[in-house]
Amino acid sequence: MPRLLTIRLSLALTALVLFGLGIQQNSTYLRLAGIVLLGAALVLRFVGGRTPRA
Repeated sequence: MPRLLTIRLSLALTALVLFGLGIQQNSTYLRLAGIVLLGAALVLRFVGGRTPRA
């Protein structure tokens, strides 16, 4: 698995866990941290070079 994909997936999984904990514990800060990490994973979606298609 490419390194950037691993980073994106781990950020997205961490974001979902934090967001879920924020909902469960009614914590605005945990929910916000989850949203920010999910946004970072989304931004990383557009980072990196494209491989040319044949």
